[in-house]
Amino acid sequence: MPEGPELHLAAKFITAIGQRTLFGGQVVKSAVSTKNPDVEWNKEVYRVRANSRGKELKVVVTEGESEVKGGASLSILFRFGMSGSFKYTPVSELPKHAHLQFYTINEPIPMVLSFVDYRRFGRWEVEGEWGADRGPDPIWEYQAFRSNVMENLKLSAFNRPICEAMLNQKFFNGIGNYLRAEILYRCGVRPFDEAREVLSELKPFSKWYETQVKQEDVKNIVKQEDVQKIVVKQEDNKEIVKQEDVKENIVKQEDVKENIVKQEGNKKSVKESKVKPDLLDLCHILPKEVVGLEGGGKGYNVDPDANEEEYAAFREWLQCYYQDGMKNMVDHNGRTMWFSGEPGRLKPKDASSRNKIVRTKKMHKKDENKKEAEEQNPDLGHEENNTRTKKRPSRAKTDKAAETKKAPPNKTPANKTPAKKTPANKTPAKKTPAKKSLNGQTGKATKRAKGVKVKEEETAIPTLASKIKVKLEEANSVPKTLSKTHPSPVKQRSEARLDVVLLPQFFTLKA
Repeated sequence: MPEGPELHLAAKFITAIGQRTLFGGQVVKSAVSTKNPDVEWNKEVYRVRANSRGKELKVVVTEGESEVKGGASLSILFRFGMSGSFKYTPVSELPKHAHLQFYTINEPIPMVLSFVDYRRFGRWEVEGEWGADRGPDPIWEYQAFRSNVMENLKLSAFNRPICEAMLNQKFFNGIGNYLRAEILYRCGVRPFDEAREVLSELKPFSKWYETQVKQEDVKNIVKQEDVQKIVVKQEDNKEIVKQEDVKENIVKQEDVKENIVKQEGNKKSVKESKVKPDLLDLCHILPKEVVGLEGGGKGYNVDPDANEEEYAAFREWLQCYYQDGMKNMVDHNGRTMWFSGEPGRLKPKDASSRNKIVRTKKMHKKDENKKEAEEQNPDLGHEENNTRTKKRPSRAKTDKAAETKKAPPNKTPANKTPAKKTPANKTPAKKTPAKKSLNGQTGKATKRAKGVKVKEEETAIPTLASKIKVKLEEANSVPKTLSKTHPSPVKQRSEARLDVVLLPQFFTLKA
């Protein structure tokens, strides 16, 4: 994610282009950038410049070839989101995700300055002001930044771990994920120690900053030793310009000595004195180091199409963030914190780490194809989300449905329910006919009484199998002394009665 140094470099990049290039025509917004406003600016000729503050960048367009007091102007406030950046390309090579475009005029090859954001989290506001909920910039407003932190340590924001408090833009404007890891690692602070405990040990003023200011004052004074003698080479005699003429333009050494800080002990110069910077000092030092990296500074790369060699100096500058041998832990905000050693007492209870993700060109291509498909068919993304979040039937429901499909058809009559099985050592309960409710259906007999809960008594309903069993017992109770050739009249009557009972039940089942 772009942080303070990246936005400052972007502002520097825009201003450098605007100083040598004229722009003109309508500022164009892409059709897919529906969450950002249109920019109503259509001038024949205008200039572009920019400046930044923390994680915000302001682009100012002014009418005419040169800025005139009282002339027409417009400001646009940008927040880069996860992947915002500015690119300057030929119109024929307009970036795929260019969401706001400023076109040049009078150029041999038509060029365009574009705000590019392939993840589309970036936002802009026309005539927007710096965020009221954002603190001073630690790079350019260091003293105000330090005072803002030290004077508000009693607030609840500093109850959190120091690594999470450093992402609060109200106090650490411009500090992000890679900067907090580098700052805490280089000053030896555990990331999950309480922010108030860590910062309360610091002093309201910075000794390191005071020495730096004094050194800058000394550097601005011209020293006689550093002034080079002006030598004018003449072809004939190579005469040297008289030293007396040079001395008039040299600041006297006595004046310089008055501005050099004297140290009491051994009178060492300020350059020789070394004061170790604290945590808040590093919030000022490290972003400036990123801005001043070799090659003009590139900072953290958020562009998947960028040349990785251009960011080699930044990768070498990193000591902790995403480096081999370092640990990482997901903080309470879901952000990955890189560190070394012990995490601290406020680490998350369910602490987890993440593996390195090395994004390849294939992965970037897959993301781009997905974005293109969503742009062509806006409903596609909603359909995917609906299919992912569609409520699945519970396992109990699926099991019940499977049982109903596999279960054989019930062979008992619809209005009959099977009787409860009784243990062998107990006599079966007396069967009573089922009570009918008002609508004629058999069911549960209930007794209602005032102040007494309803008691349910299930009535046993005789089934076909029980009737057959009873009849067979009656038939078997006939004495065995009777002859087989002459069945007894009792047995004949029982068989006849059995037929009378069975036949109607058989035909009802068939039906």
